[in-house]
Amino acid sequence: MRACSVDLYEFLLQSHPKAVKPMYGSVVLLADKHISVKRGFHGYMDFQTGDTGNNIDYLMNFLGYTYPEAVLALLGEAASDSDYSAVVNPPIPDAPKEITLPKPLNGLYRNLYAYLSARKIPSAVIQRLIDEGIMYQSAEGNNIVFCSPAGDYCEIRGTNSYADRRCKKRTDCGRFHSGSHGWCTQMYDCHDYKPDPFHGCRKTRPDRFWYFSPDKDTPSKVVYVCEAAIDAVSLYVILQRQNKCEAAVFVSIGGVANQKAIDRLKRAKKVILAVDNDPAGQECRDRNPELQFILPAGKDWNDDLKKGDF
Repeated sequence: MRACSVDLYEFLLQSHPKAVKPMYGSVVLLADKHISVKRGFHGYMDFQTGDTGNNIDYLMNFLGYTYPEAVLALLGEAASDSDYSAVVNPPIPDAPKEITLPKPLNGLYRNLYAYLSARKIPSAVIQRLIDEGIMYQSAEGNNIVFCSPAGDYCEIRGTNSYADRRCKKRTDCGRFHSGSHGWCTQMYDCHDYKPDPFHGCRKTRPDRFWYFSPDKDTPSKVVYVCEAAIDAVSLYVILQRQNKCEAAVFVSIGGVANQKAIDRLKRAKKVILAVDNDPAGQECRDRNPELQFILPAGKDWNDDLKKGDF
């Protein structure tokens, strides 16, 4: 097939300049620098695992293409019908969009540490994520930002205290009853009160995600897919304390609706669903019956970590 004979090195530099970096006569994937495409050769090699693949495999495994999208992208506009005769009604791939990462705070990450420590994330793990450049505190709003190594996905979580998040309707609500510090004693039983801080995602394509790989020198055997970055980190801490932390990657897809990220991940690795123990999580498990899954005892893995339910 002509698609597999295209110069992948030049294709990546032209079509995905922000996803790869030229190094020593090859281009490496910024999200995983073990994935290398050598100039003048076809396909790729993973120097961590020894795995290899062709041009189409590369686009599907690492850049989120479907098979038809990969074939058509590699062939370009000059492709003839015979070049992709096996492709039936190929979809047009979504064009990557630009995202702006929040500017990091130039100073101590006090809010970040306070928030994650209150959620029982160990300080050594917090510092490690900061040192790896995949988590920081934003200058504006003092939010926690979980960003992918390639900069194509970020997950933003507010760090405001409960005092800053007391019920905004207290002045005109008939159910308001003042407790300590002016909090309404009814707020945790109230459907209008939202106890969780702001949580949002930005991504260049629908199938992007955040991930944490604790042991970069050992080929990963499994990918645990969680809904939020804090849950992914919490699951890592739980498995570590249970001495069950095999070579694994811990992923956040930013919510169970991100099926495209799940589809992308399961093409390349053994995936275990570790989404929330709630109706939305069950819908995700039903939607992916071929995948193994694990359930938190509570609603999510951070709940389990905070309560010690493991």
